[in-house]
Amino acid sequence: MQALPHAVRVLLESLDDPEKVMAAVLDHALLESGAVRGLIFDRRHLLRSVGFSPADRVAAWQSLEALLVEPGGVRHYAGARFTCIAGEAVGLAGALGCAGDHVAVMAIEKETPFMPSEIRDFSTWLEVAGKPLDVSLFYERWKRQIAGRPLRLRDLPLEDLQHLPNLAEVERLLMQVAMSRHQNNKGRAAAALGLSREGFRRKLEREFH
Repeated sequence: MQALPHAVRVLLESLDDPEKVMAAVLDHALLESGAVRGLIFDRRHLLRSVGFSPADRVAAWQSLEALLVEPGGVRHYAGARFTCIAGEAVGLAGALGCAGDHVAVMAIEKETPFMPSEIRDFSTWLEVAGKPLDVSLFYERWKRQIAGRPLRLRDLPLEDLQHLPNLAEVERLLMQVAMSRHQNNKGRAAAALGLSREGFRRKLEREFH
């Protein structure tokens, strides 16, 4: 089986935390382009900065903040800290979007101008990285929604399942969970599922013997 590309594997391993996803997105962009400086920020704060002094990263952040609300696409910059658009591009910036909304801005700088292929790769990476970020943000919202109250079956994102289990599979899974939760006590497991002890015993024999 072919191994997943390292960048994809890192993104998948970070899906439980959108900030980790965005940091991984920036690190990959820096590595692939050979850029020496970069930063990524969302609507609340600067998430990661590489190669900038404290003063310069704040100046760059302020210079790029408008990209969160402006139309998409990659912006080219010829001046340090993304301050000039005339001339050869030594800086690139663009918004990470998901579900039709801009949620973060990523920007990178090089000491020499970017090649056209590097600009195309940066643009493609912005589009590709938006998809796992969308998943991560959805998961974070879901976790907030269920925080502070018991998790119930209707809270689970069943509509996202690629394969909808049949009733027999669901019944088997619930029986396994009930037995595990009640330390293999058939009486308590049966009561939790609304079954008689004898009815539960017959189902166990049919399913697992």
